[in-house]
Amino acid sequence: EKAHYLIQLLKDGKNIALVSDAGTPVISDPGNVIVNSAISHEIDVQTLPGPTAFVPALVNSGFDLSEFYFLGFFSKKNKDFDKQLKIMKTLTCSIVFYEAPHRLISTLSKIYKANGEYKIYIGRELSKKFETGYRGLISEFVNGEKEINIKGEFVIVLQKEPKQKIIPNEILIQKIREKINEGYTKKDAIRSISEEFKVSKNKLSEIFYKKSKD
Repeated sequence: EKAHYLIQLLKDGKNIALVSDAGTPVISDPGNVIVNSAISHEIDVQTLPGPTAFVPALVNSGFDLSEFYFLGFFSKKNKDFDKQLKIMKTLTCSIVFYEAPHRLISTLSKIYKANGEYKIYIGRELSKKFETGYRGLISEFVNGEKEINIKGEFVIVLQKEPKQKIIPNEILIQKIREKINEGYTKKDAIRSISEEFKVSKNKLSEIFYKKSKD
């Protein structure tokens, strides 16, 4: 309910801390909505670390954390590595693991070749001076479309894209108009519906403005 208001404060230059009195925010609670919305608006998200590196990585990813699978490190033995890939293929939840710098691209390539496309967050040097987060699709890093500074400690989070239902254009337009009636600008309304229904913002804009002219 407060996500839109909080995002506007961040756009206005404010700093916001999300604090929980019952464990780490975002893991199995609605804080995920705020983090994911901030990421979609290209607002920097940082996480104060606990005793493990994978928790800040999970939170920073913005992925669904109602369930997740911690894989640890991939085995250096090919036979065991293949077993881990097969386990991954059966999972629908988010997956988090560690990897050494010199093995990172090789490991991502093997995952992509065996299991196909994933959304990915790569956390480098989390909680340290040169903390960096990389986001995109696993194929973009495997194919060299996006580059990584291969130095330091890495935590990787993966999430399979859910199969999308086809939403009729009329419903999408109606949802945008409802947001506008709630006080959203047209741009923010389109962005919000784009996030909710996983539809391209450009496609939504084209549909909405074409219908408005008609």
